Amino acid sequence: MFGFILFAVFGVTVIFAFINTSKSAATWAQTKELLDAIIPVEATLLGAVIGYYFALERTSRS
Repeated sequence: MFGFILFAVFGVTVIFAFINTSKSAATWAQTKELLDAIIPVEATLLGAVIGYYFALERTSRS
């Protein structure tokens, strides 16, 4: 369930970025700085959740 929540947050972040692309250059610059900080953290968390899920599935089969 936590993975779905993280995936939804990641999707909302991407949608937020697309919405702000049509605004002024200053707004886009601030949005880009925010995305530079948020996207790597979200991707790392999502990767950790996916890795944990598949490792757990692998050990439960053995």
